[in-house]
Formats: sequence, C-alpha cells, structure tokens
Amino acid sequence: MLEIKYNSLDKIIHKLALSNKGIVSLLFKIEKFFFYENKTFSEKNFFITGLARSGTTQLLNSLYNTGMFSSYTYSDMPFIFSPNIWNKLSSSFKKKIKEQTERAHQDGIKIHINSPEALEEPIWMFIKENEYIHNNYLQSHNLIEEDITFYKQLINLIKIRYNKERYLSKNNFNLLRLKSLIKFFPDSYFFIIFRNPLEQSYSLYKQHINFTNLQTDNKFILEYMNLLGHFDFGLNHKYYSFDNNLIEFNPNSYDYWLKIWIEVYKYALNLKNYKNIHFICYENLCEK
Repeated sequence: MLEIKYNSLDKIIHKLALSNKGIVSLLFKIEKFFFYENKTFSEKNFFITGLARSGTTQLLNSLYNTGMFSSYTYSDMPFIFSPNIWNKLSSSFKKKIKEQTERAHQDGIKIHINSPEALEEPIWMFIKENEYIHNNYLQSHNLIEEDITFYKQLINLIKIRYNKERYLSKNNFNLLRLKSLIKFFPDSYFFIIFRNPLEQSYSLYKQHINFTNLQTDNKFILEYMNLLGHFDFGLNHKYYSFDNNLIEFNPNSYDYWLKIWIEVYKYALNLKNYKNIHFICYENLCEK
C-alpha cells in the first residue's frame, strides 16, 4: 500500500469505484465509448502468480522495468475499470502521494505512484459476483467466454493507457482460475513462483501478524484490502481451496501456513505439463 492519507470522501470514492456494481458498469461503458479500440493486440502476455511471499512482486518489478509491458499501477487506483478516464482526470490527485516509500509489508520494497501493483482481483470479484469468496476460504473456479471477453477488454484498455503491446499481470489468486486462463490465453506465458517452504511459511506468518496489527489500529486498511481482494494475510485472510478441499482455519499457527504452502504447490504441480506454464524458484531468481 502507498503511504497516503485518506479522508472520508476518499474512502467513499474508493468504495463506489471498486465495489458498486452500477457505478462500475457505467464507468466501464463510458471508458469503452471514448477509448476502446477494437483492434488486435499481442496475445503474448505475461501472468505472474504464486502463494504470497514467494517473490512475485520482485519478478513483477523486474519485468515491468524493462519498459516492454503495460500493467496496472498504483496510479490507476481506484478507477481500475476506467483507467484512461482516470488518467486524464487524476494528475492533481497524484501530488499528495509521496515520491517513494516502503510498502506496508515492511520488507524493504520501495513503491511509488507509478509502481506496478496487483489490482486485478476486484475485476474477478465483479465478474463472478463474489461467488467464490467464502468466510475463511476462496474456492477455485472456472471461467466462461463472457468472463474472458470482459477481462480482455480491460487488458486492452490498459494497453491503450500505457501504449505497450504486451500486458503484465501479477495476481496470487489467479491460481484459483489458472486452468481457465491457460485455456483462454494459449499464447501467453504463466509464471508460478515458489520459495523454500519453511522460509516462505514463516514470512507469511510474520506478515499475518503485521497486517493484523495494522488493520486493528486502522480499520480502513482492512476495508481497503477487502476492496482490493487482498486476502493473503491479516484479519481478512482467506486460504485457497482447490477441489473443495478444506483445512482447519488457524492463521495464528506457523504450521497452518506450511499446510497452505503444501496445498497450493501440490495443486500447482498438476499444471506442470502445460507448455506455457513456467515454474520459477525464488532463490534462483535472487542469485541471477
């Protein structure tokens, strides 16, 4: 999260722009009317996914810094369904954002207004009407042609916004719909990041404590992360459920996070034979 002071009006705008179905639909229609170009874009997009704390952000930043990709950035918040309209209107608002700051994870990663960020999950929450979201878990699900049509239109609007042919996505929860995405994006590349399970599980456990404290002290951080669909850790944490597999919910236990690691990457290994799936080891990524 960027270090920004939200007043009451900011909070209302965020809620309306991200979760009000009527307003989202209207803004998307206006965006398409003024900016959408029904032309052929490159289908060689890059999708980064994996359990949180695996190095997905580092890979996202490394690829984005090549200048080859269009991607959602912090500057697209909160109007992710109308990025071009918001870009035209938001220059004065961006001045209240600090130039660069460490993100709320306190992990040394510096972010600024133009940093790429995982802002896709509200799209799927809108498309699927939250039907895959349950009290303690997120259910794996399939996508249909209509879902993909909406998603591809948004991808093209981001490509128009940043004037780059290829789209770069980072979304940890794309694991829940990865089989469908592979099917509908056969020419794209999918990167699943993994890390030493003991270290990654401990990192998840620490971040759960960190964000639980942050969200207890500041209720809007909890609201904000719910709006963005950031359920990785904290008071709003939800685990991945594949094929209706449920686990005992106990995020204050280190063993719980290790169990999640096992479940996520056991499922991911079932996808290893798809030609456009690539597994990347975090430790090797750091070395190179």
